[in-house]
Amino acid sequence: MENVLTAPRERLYKTSATLTRKLRVAYPVGMGRMILRTELDWDQSIEPLSISEDGNISTFELTADQPFLYCKPCLIEPNGTLHWSTGANTLVLMEEEDQRIMYPFFFASEQGRFSDLVEFPSQILGRNHYLRVYLPPGYDENTLATYPAAFMQDGQNLFFPEEAFLGQTWDLNETSQILRSMSAVEDFVLIGIRSGDRMKEYTAPGYEAYAKSLAEEIVPRAQKLLRIGHHRRFRTVWGSSLGGVVSCYTVWQYPEVFGVAVRMASTFSHKDNLIERVLSGTKARCGILSRLRVARRQL
Repeated sequence: MENVLTAPRERLYKTSATLTRKLRVAYPVGMGRMILRTELDWDQSIEPLSISEDGNISTFELTADQPFLYCKPCLIEPNGTLHWSTGANTLVLMEEEDQRIMYPFFFASEQGRFSDLVEFPSQILGRNHYLRVYLPPGYDENTLATYPAAFMQDGQNLFFPEEAFLGQTWDLNETSQILRSMSAVEDFVLIGIRSGDRMKEYTAPGYEAYAKSLAEEIVPRAQKLLRIGHHRRFRTVWGSSLGGVVSCYTVWQYPEVFGVAVRMASTFSHKDNLIERVLSGTKARCGILSRLRVARRQL
């Protein structure tokens, strides 16, 4: 009888042909040189196929007869010391041409960090804005990276129990960390916007001024202070309950600024006909049209 402990393990996944794809890895030049290691042989180093003129981006070629491949960038210091990138292994889909660039880090914590409470006056609302920002892991080390930004309503409820209503938080930083380790999402900069009079500012007609302040005051300040993308597709607006209503209105009203609204348990039936107004608009005006139709059927 064959010894099951020494018998070759059957592979559960394999492609009919050998797949090849390129992977770009960016890290500030000067700390050392980049190599890549993969699950095919964690002890074998893959050297870059090419390096950009400024030395910041290394391009690697991966070859495997499987649909996905786990890999890990490594940094070799001038003295020969090797550092594995911090965090979980990166999952590369071999059958897709992914244009994204990897931004590893090697010396920072695997956890992200929070900013101090940011306070600045709103000329539009006639009160102060209060923001708390969550910066993803490696933000301070790999300064080549820029991030999509999530602008989130009821910011006091996102992170800390001592600030949240009834001490219940969304635990967004922990959720983001879990999804990141699964390679399910890209890293986000999370911007929590504390609510003022939410019954006024999150509903009609008060959300008109609030949305204007978000688009014309908060976004420019965030773009100035943070390394976030400058195109609308990198900006999303999130909220639940009335926060979902104002998020929907903001994206609908300012499609040139924001790309997506994320609405959770949104109370559209509370003194507003926003769904009807959005449905009567054009698809170019609101990219969430089809989802609103589904939401209306569920009300």
